[in-house]
Amino acid sequence: MGKKDDRTLAIRQKANEARMREKKAEARRRALIQGGIVLGVLVVVAAIVIAVVMGNRAAREVTSPENTATVALGEARDIPFQIAGTSVRVGPEDAPVTISLYEDFSCPHCKNYEAAVGQTLHELIAEGGVAVEYHPINVVSEYGIRAGSAAACVAAHEPESWTTAHASLFAVHDASTDAWNNEQFATFLNGQGIGGDELIECVESGRYANWIKQNTLDARDAGIGSTPTLLINGERQQALLSPEQLRAAVEESAS
Repeated sequence: MGKKDDRTLAIRQKANEARMREKKAEARRRALIQGGIVLGVLVVVAAIVIAVVMGNRAAREVTSPENTATVALGEARDIPFQIAGTSVRVGPEDAPVTISLYEDFSCPHCKNYEAAVGQTLHELIAEGGVAVEYHPINVVSEYGIRAGSAAACVAAHEPESWTTAHASLFAVHDASTDAWNNEQFATFLNGQGIGGDELIECVESGRYANWIKQNTLDARDAGIGSTPTLLINGERQQALLSPEQLRAAVEESAS
């Protein structure tokens, strides 16, 4: 083999080495790009997972309304009012008779019972010796959750209007209002003369929806799965009592 052939072979060898170096460099570039893509995907996935977890945590978080005040019922003044645990309690803490009423704003039987005995309950409280604990839960439709949250907002921000809101939210419920959103509840309450910036913001945000849901779970754990359910001094009544029967039962429990 002559010198010319040696040069040709050397040139080819260098060209091959150059191509090999280029291939290796290209492979490294592809690996870096692919690694970057994978890392980017992992970051996006991690962000999505964190968002879902935080969203679920927020969805499960229970914000409970709080308030202690005094309200008027008819001619009676300075009646103790308190949001206590799962209930709105109207009447003295040491009342000899406590009536507990588990109710759902979307329950038609609850609507009828409120119309039948709501005023009697107010009279019994005003006359003294009786406290009523209203436990808002939900067993029928989503109206019960949204209306319950709205009522809790009134209890927390405008307790003197709570009995009016309570009765009105039952009375307005029908097929046409069952799908009301939070903004419509705020508009309705404002039309009843119940408002204020903090109260309206509370209603529109559905702040206490999870409180209603948790109340429902707590009630079921206590063996209460239907509404309305009436208890007098902790004793569950087997049937709903008429105004006259309710008064008689209170007198018997107080004696």
